[in-house]
Amino acid sequence: MVRPRSQESELRRDGKEVREMKKLMKYFSKHVFYNGLVHVCIGVGLGILVTYPLIGDHPVRWGIAFLAVGVLGHVWAYTQK
Repeated sequence: MVRPRSQESELRRDGKEVREMKKLMKYFSKHVFYNGLVHVCIGVGLGILVTYPLIGDHPVRWGIAFLAVGVLGHVWAYTQK
């Protein structure tokens, strides 16, 4: 059975995404403390955004700042070998 080109490109893209995910998983499994720190930052950022009346004057800034640190931590881990 011959697959249409669109399905073939989907399969190749999915394979690339799987390799990228495995790369991140490998890095995070070797650097457990960094893994915890990045994910705690994301959790704190989400928590601040969800409970914004309890934080104070600038909850959105703090929430976005923690989320940005978490996302940048994932990007940094992705760029490592």
